[in-house]
Amino acid sequence: MYTVQSNGIPVNVFYPNLAAVLLGVLIAIGIIFKWQHVLFTQLKLLGLFAVLLLLASFLFPAQENVHRWLSVASFKFNISMLVLPVILFCLHAFLRSGHFLYAIFLFVSTGIILTVQPDAGQGTSFALAALILFAINKSNYPLLLGVFITSLMIIMLSWQRVDLLEPVDYVEEILYMTRGLGTVGYSALLVTAIFIFSPFLRMVSRQKNPLAIAYIIYLLSSFVVTEFGHYPVPLLGAGSAAVIGWYLMLGFTFKVQGR
Repeated sequence: MYTVQSNGIPVNVFYPNLAAVLLGVLIAIGIIFKWQHVLFTQLKLLGLFAVLLLLASFLFPAQENVHRWLSVASFKFNISMLVLPVILFCLHAFLRSGHFLYAIFLFVSTGIILTVQPDAGQGTSFALAALILFAINKSNYPLLLGVFITSLMIIMLSWQRVDLLEPVDYVEEILYMTRGLGTVGYSALLVTAIFIFSPFLRMVSRQKNPLAIAYIIYLLSSFVVTEFGHYPVPLLGAGSAAVIGWYLMLGFTFKVQGR
């Protein structure tokens, strides 16, 4: 908010982020403490619902032939940033329980949708995180090889479909704007990175949590791809979806650890 104000942009563009923090805290608490038993039927329904939400982006008008948003009144939600943490959680749970067919369906269907949208940023991040999950959960060699090849196809096909969307300063260019503040900006980015990644790094260092590793790869990739295209900067850019998605990741990580 300080960054955009310093650049003459109204701070109210970040009000959705603030609202998402409050909602996200409640969601994370609900997942960790209220979702007592994760049933297989619940996982199937949750995974299916997440995929349908991703598909629902095609029901709304495209912007320069790009479908990435759900529109509610005047608000737009980048739906992949909201549902991919859920899909990765379901994918992890399917693999841990040996339900490989469900995991393959979830992985392939999500990859296809992200490629068609198209969303090279989220497609790349998802493919890498999913590949890590298949590898860590000791998938057999033929399956892992197939997932590796499919991941490469998702990434390559996504980047071949270049979108023509113009960047919005406080969404896609917020990293450049913050770095433009000099020492204050770089210091703020460092502190922010520590807060974003530290819960997941802690779970990896102490408990070797596979889902936490996948979320780290997903988050890191989501930041890196913004250097190669006009893709929303997660959490730092204006928009509520990525914020809620982060709290979903937090809730699912500690939920998995608590089982």
